[in-house]
Amino acid sequence: MQGTTSEKNAVNLLKSLGDKKPKVISFQDEPSCFLALQQGKVAGWATDSTILIGYAAKEPGKYELVGDFFSDEPYGIGLPENDSDWRDVVNFAIQDMWKDGTYMKIYNKWYGADTPYYFPMTEKIEMWP
Repeated sequence: MQGTTSEKNAVNLLKSLGDKKPKVISFQDEPSCFLALQQGKVAGWATDSTILIGYAAKEPGKYELVGDFFSDEPYGIGLPENDSDWRDVVNFAIQDMWKDGTYMKIYNKWYGADTPYYFPMTEKIEMWP
């Protein structure tokens, strides 16, 4: 998608594989990216794995995620600036959810093996002291 880190990372990956002038076609939004894939205008689509899984689930069995990850871009939560007390409440609540299994229970509800969006957990969270 235009202006995203996925666009930049795809170009960098292809260059690292020896393609001096990689041809990466970018589209304005996710539905346009998926339409280009459906119409055969592109060979593949690179973006967040969970986004790709969601679109692939619209046509079960037709699309799949392939290859290795070529960038690591963890998700975050935006909070008001200069409010460390609130930041700490949020961070510790997430840590508590991780420790007691609630985090994985919620994750598996949406991305577990029994969902159309199956995607195994790939990272752990950073734990504060």
